[in-house]
Amino acid sequence: MRWSIQKRYQQGIAHCPTTYFLGFDNDEDGNLIINEEQAKTVRRIYRECLEGNGTGLIAKRLTAEGIKTGKGGTVWVGNSVYRILRNEKYCGDMLMQKRVTVDFLTHKRVPNIGQQPQYFIEDHHPAIISREDWNLVQAEVDHRARMNKGGKNEMLQKHSNKTVFSNIMYCGTCGEPFVRRTLTSTRKNEAYLFPAWKCRAADGRVKGKVCHARSYREVAMEHSFMVMLLEMKHGKEIWLEAAKRAIAERDCDEWEKERLEYLIIEIESINETRSKVADSALKSSVRDVYDDMSIDLTQASEAMQSEWEKLNHKKNEALTLKRTLEWLLEEIDSVKDFDPENERIDFRADLFRRIVLRGDVFEDGSIVYELIFGLTRKSTGNEKMVWKIGNE
Repeated sequence: MRWSIQKRYQQGIAHCPTTYFLGFDNDEDGNLIINEEQAKTVRRIYRECLEGNGTGLIAKRLTAEGIKTGKGGTVWVGNSVYRILRNEKYCGDMLMQKRVTVDFLTHKRVPNIGQQPQYFIEDHHPAIISREDWNLVQAEVDHRARMNKGGKNEMLQKHSNKTVFSNIMYCGTCGEPFVRRTLTSTRKNEAYLFPAWKCRAADGRVKGKVCHARSYREVAMEHSFMVMLLEMKHGKEIWLEAAKRAIAERDCDEWEKERLEYLIIEIESINETRSKVADSALKSSVRDVYDDMSIDLTQASEAMQSEWEKLNHKKNEALTLKRTLEWLLEEIDSVKDFDPENERIDFRADLFRRIVLRGDVFEDGSIVYELIFGLTRKSTGNEKMVWKIGNE
C-alpha cells in the first residue's frame, strides 16, 4: 500500500481528504474546492496574525465566539491556529507525504523528516490566502520563532500582543530590549497611571549589567514614529530610491531568474518521466528495476525542487517588499500634516507593525528605526519634544 501510494504521488496524483480540513471540501472528482463559510475563519486567522496577535490569543477569541474548528468543535488551542498558519495548502500549494506511517499495525504516524521522499506541487488548487499574505505570515511566524536578542547575552523573548513595541524597541545606550511598565504621575494634584518603556538593564532586570537610561512614555514613542512618517512623506526623494535599490539587491539577478525558468522545465520533465515509470511499475511484475529508476528520478527532482524553492522564496520575498513599498507610499500620503513640536496625531500601529524591524531609543529622545526595506531612518525628535508631548 505504501509503495502504491508513493507511485501515485510520483504521478502527481494528490490525496487530500477534507473531513477535518478547515476551509476546503472535495468535489465529486476528489479535487479541492473552497468552502467559503469556513474560509472566512481561515482568512480571519491570517489577518489577526498580521495584526500582531499571537496564536493563543487568536484561539481564545475564536473559542469565545463559538467559531467551529475543522472537526466541528468550538474549542480552539494555539497549536491548531499555528498549524493553519503554516499549512501551504491555504495559498494553493500541495506538499505530499508530510507524515509517514511507521507501524502498519498500530498506524502510528510521525512527521516525515527524511524517512520518505516528499512531493511538492505549486498552484495545485484554488487558494484561500494570497501568496503575498502567505509570505508575510510566514515571515512573521518565523520572526516570533527566532525572537531573541543578538549580542553577548542571548536572551529569549516571548511574543506579546499588548503593543507593537514589544520585542522591537531597544536601548540605544546598552542594547538591551525595552520592557513595558506602568508608572504613576500627577496632573492637577491628581494621580494617574500611564504606560512607559524602559531598558531592561536600567530597570534592574539584567544581573550584573548597569544602565542609566531613563523611561520613555509610550505616547512619546508613538509620537516619534509619526514624526518619522511625516518626514518620510515630505522627503521621498531622500529614501525612495535607496529603498528600491535595497529591494533590487535582495531580488533574484538575471542568472537566477533564468535558472528558475530552467528548473521549472527540468522538474516538469523529470516528473513526467517519473510518472511514466510509476505507471509502468504498477503494471509490471518486475518492480525492482522500476523502483531503482524511480529512486534516481526522485532524488534528482528533490535536488532541483530544493534549489527552485530557495530561489523562488528569494523572488517572492522581493515581490512582497515591492508591494509593501507601494502600499506604504499610498499610506504615507494619507498621513495628516502636523506640527511635531506642538501637536500629535493618531498613532498608525498598522504601519509600524508592517515596516519596522527594530527601533533603538537614545537619550536625546531620538529613535533610529530599522525598516524592512534594508533602510534605517532616524526620527529627529529631541528630549524636550518627547517630554512635552509625553506629558500632555
